[in-house]
Amino acid sequence: MKDYKDYMDNLSVDETLHEKIMYRLTQSPTRQHIGTNNLRKYISVAACATVMLFFIIGVYPHMNIWNTTPNGSNSNIPNAAGDPNPRQDKLNTIEQSSAVYHDVDASQLIRQISSAKVPFGFFFNNKLIALVRINSGIKNNGVRWEEHKYTKNDVESALQASVKSPNLPDGDYTTKQYVLVDEATENIIAYQTVYYFFNKNTLEFQNRFSVFYFAEQYFESDALEHMKNVSTTNGEISISDFPEPGNVHVKVPHVRKLVYVENGISVVIEAEADFVQEDGVVDKEKSLERYKQTDKQLVDIMKSLVE
Repeated sequence: MKDYKDYMDNLSVDETLHEKIMYRLTQSPTRQHIGTNNLRKYISVAACATVMLFFIIGVYPHMNIWNTTPNGSNSNIPNAAGDPNPRQDKLNTIEQSSAVYHDVDASQLIRQISSAKVPFGFFFNNKLIALVRINSGIKNNGVRWEEHKYTKNDVESALQASVKSPNLPDGDYTTKQYVLVDEATENIIAYQTVYYFFNKNTLEFQNRFSVFYFAEQYFESDALEHMKNVSTTNGEISISDFPEPGNVHVKVPHVRKLVYVENGISVVIEAEADFVQEDGVVDKEKSLERYKQTDKQLVDIMKSLVE
């Protein structure tokens, strides 16, 4: 071993080779550091790829990426969400208790064709126009109904009173909202939400419930008081009995109204049901059954609002 060391000590190189050797020696740690950085990069890329693969396989199939809200506001009407089973139903639906909301246009619903003419005030939205007292002498008393989305907070702010959302009956339904506008000031003086119930398989209209909120100050209070058929006494709700439906064989819709007035705030619910016909002939028994069911549902909805 001593001879080997003596031999190595006696070796010599020229200056150029010595500089190259020393340069390479000084570069070794740097190259090792660069290699380590590259290794860390590869590990990071591999980890990201693993996470993405786990997301695609395990998580993504269970996400409902089509979940939408059509109104985009905090309305008292349930928002529609993507139908979880499009093979069952092409409609967008959301279930609220036993009433299922469908995001469809009410104009698509199939109605029975009425043959009997009805007066202008037969439906309450027209009746309310006739009761306006702020623009008397002007056509339609200077007001108009227009389709307009609003929220529960909008109604409460306008009336300076709290209101409830109705407990709806079982079934499939869609909605529309309207406001009564004073054309002179463009102020809203009444609110109407219409709940249309229908057969979701055939889109056949069954009945509807229109809920109106408005301040009594804009309308003929005496007439509203005369129409009033709902009252409360010591927390007990009293509702006048409906008269028996007449002329069931006539092709005219069945319409009922409940009117409640308290502290200058009016709540009106109007129900409408189509008659039932077979082969172009009105089925009296089935029509009466539908009318009776609609009357009961109307009473239940009013109770949910004033209790």
